[in-house]
Amino acid sequence: MILKQTIQTLSTVVLLCVIGFNLSCKSANTMSEAEASEQLAELETLLHDNAFRVDIKTVYPFNTAATNDVLNSILIPGTSNSASWIDVANDGHFIEFSTTATKGDLPFFGEQRISGGYNIGNDNNIQFDGAPIDYSISKHKKKSVLEIAYDVNDSRVSTETYEIQFLVYPNKTVHVFITSTLKTVIHYRGTLQFTDTTEPES
Repeated sequence: MILKQTIQTLSTVVLLCVIGFNLSCKSANTMSEAEASEQLAELETLLHDNAFRVDIKTVYPFNTAATNDVLNSILIPGTSNSASWIDVANDGHFIEFSTTATKGDLPFFGEQRISGGYNIGNDNNIQFDGAPIDYSISKHKKKSVLEIAYDVNDSRVSTETYEIQFLVYPNKTVHVFITSTLKTVIHYRGTLQFTDTTEPES
């Protein structure tokens, strides 16, 4: 899988830092270890048996000097947004998933490598709509969190593939890491909800 070591390293960093930033673990920390384990087991069963949707709330771009310069020049002064933390809670970005189909539309802030045929105008969002490849779900070895991983191809560019990893917490907060063959790695935070249908909406 593409850049596996990179995404594993970033995932470990987030698992260590997320408590300090109070992004997802607050409610998990207030329950006992037994309660957290039971809740995680129930969540794993639901994830195995149901389609779900992640509504994206926050973007954490991979910071480079070039990315910082561009974002700092376009972000609106006086908001809480910065080059390392961008609120997109009301913008409608999402990922839908079932074991046979996945669909997503996510904002992208970062650098990308130009590929032949990469002609999508000003829209450089991450978009995909297809079958998940090499899907897996497992419990993290050290943390009370579930890991879901799969690959999927871009909807518009045949040469672009995304490696997607979810870290799903008992309180249904989800951290999403996406590594691309053409874009810098990017990290999102969102909330999980299970859908009534067995397939993502078309």
